[in-house]
Amino acid sequence: MLNVYNSQLDRIGRIDAFESLIWEEKRKEAGNFKLVLDDNEFEIGNIVSLDEDRTGIIERITLENYSVTYFGHDLKTLLAQRVIARVAKFVNKQVSFIINDLVDKEAANPTNADRKIPLLEIGTIDAFIEEMTVEYDHENLLKALSDFENVTYKVKLDAENKKFIFEARAGTDRTAGTQGQIIFSDTFNNLLSARFEQDVSKVTNLAYVKAENDVVHEIGSSTGLDRKELYIKSSAKQEGSSSAEYLAILTSEASTKQGKEIKSFEGEVFADDYVYKQEFDIGDKVTIFQESRNLRVDEYITSVSTIIDKDGEHTAIEFGESAPLLHSLLGG
Repeated sequence: MLNVYNSQLDRIGRIDAFESLIWEEKRKEAGNFKLVLDDNEFEIGNIVSLDEDRTGIIERITLENYSVTYFGHDLKTLLAQRVIARVAKFVNKQVSFIINDLVDKEAANPTNADRKIPLLEIGTIDAFIEEMTVEYDHENLLKALSDFENVTYKVKLDAENKKFIFEARAGTDRTAGTQGQIIFSDTFNNLLSARFEQDVSKVTNLAYVKAENDVVHEIGSSTGLDRKELYIKSSAKQEGSSSAEYLAILTSEASTKQGKEIKSFEGEVFADDYVYKQEFDIGDKVTIFQESRNLRVDEYITSVSTIIDKDGEHTAIEFGESAPLLHSLLGG
């Protein structure tokens, strides 16, 4: 069953039956959904909710023959609707502090009331104690948040209190040998298909960063065949920062923009083996073992797609960083 709300979170309908539903959750980016019905009951801007995590906004409607298809993104798309409308400089601040500051000042409680996202509140932000020196200058808010490693974001629906709740979570280590371990393996017959990818084609490890007064800083170290260079024109300003702090800001910018190695393991699993949302969740770290190749990977769950249609319900999971597994299923 799905509930449907208006933008004030008044419930305006309930969907008890549908032709199909694909709901893809993502660890950092806004997830997608595709819902096919036989009636055109709802409109763009309505909010569809499978549960508190899987709640999204209808953004596109297509009518074809006797069916209606609704497309949209989950509530993290609200954060993508804001930019960091200032030069925000953080010097040796913990990641938790930076996340809270950005969401609070750009979305939940901005000084310009017109920029406030209605009903949005900040909930749990786990302790990410790594300290960073970084500067933002009108970047997209959700894109800036996605640059932090090992963080899973959610914007949950609190229908009872008519609120959207932002959370930043660390996820749980459920790799083999830990309490509550989660193992997907062809040995256990719960790994139906698997695809491993390792890609270094876009890796860079030495950045030439052009900063104020046309001074070029060389950031990184590598030689010979392993050296892969990148040029960056930075807009960061030194004003108010020491030379060391300014260099740290440039180094952080270079780290963000340099190409990284991609390692991913995509798979389709039996949903019944582990109860999603109870025994594991998106952002948890689990073990994937393919006995036929003697391949073990411990990876974060970065995408979970729930697919419900006439054949029943099954789950597709993506581990690690890669292109969307279900792009074609979601219609682009």
